[in-house]
Amino acid sequence: MQETFLRLIQGSRTVIQYEAEFTALARYAPQLVNTSAEKCYRFLRGLRDSLGGLWYHFN
Repeated sequence: MQETFLRLIQGSRTVIQYEAEFTALARYAPQLVNTSAEKCYRFLRGLRDSLGGLWYHFN
């Protein structure tokens, strides 16, 4: 499950669907998302380029 989490990307899912799967799989890799910053980083990294790049404008 940890490997699946590491490979997770949004793909054709909606953001809500991606978030649900991200949250479910993150339970199997707690050491990879043990801070809010790490969790946000991994979540944003998996978003489609058109969405994931937006966070740079707010960073």
